[in-house]
Amino acid sequence: RDVTEKTKGKEALIVSEKKYRNIFDNAMEGIFQTTLDGKFITANPAMAEMLGYSSAEEFKNCITNIGRQLYVDNSMREEIISELKRNGKITGVEIQFYKKDGSKFWVEINIRAVKDETGNILYFEGANIDIDSRKQAENTIRESENKYRTYVNSAPTGIYTIDGQGKYLDVNDKICKILGYSRDEILKLSI
Repeated sequence: RDVTEKTKGKEALIVSEKKYRNIFDNAMEGIFQTTLDGKFITANPAMAEMLGYSSAEEFKNCITNIGRQLYVDNSMREEIISELKRNGKITGVEIQFYKKDGSKFWVEINIRAVKDETGNILYFEGANIDIDSRKQAENTIRESENKYRTYVNSAPTGIYTIDGQGKYLDVNDKICKILGYSRDEILKLSI
């Protein structure tokens, strides 16, 4: 009976390990564990692919200094480590990484410090999400808004936008000059 229970326990452990290995290997996010001094302990295939490597093993072997090789701004790595030492985790931090080919791209990172029973940090683990497309779209919108603002403010006529109650939502420089109010003053008024 004791042997049967041990066998069932081992089988359950094998099934559990396969299930979690499957999640790790097939996740869409880059999942990793790193040492305190900036080396990867493990990384999943999505992490390697995100950074332009053909396999997680190649990625792990090539990156020997995370701060210097991955972070576009190496000081961000130092800030993240300090925050992890203070609070044990960081979430939703957006940073730029270098890919294998040297190109830059944006990721959102979530990392936690894994500690022993006395509170000493053993390693870090976390996940990266590729947000480069979103950041590029935000930049395109920002550039478009800046162009629009430049065109509107350089227009020879007064231009304004109002809401349904006649409250000013936006005005250009010319309407400020025509009405004799600052932009802030006009935005407190209604037509």
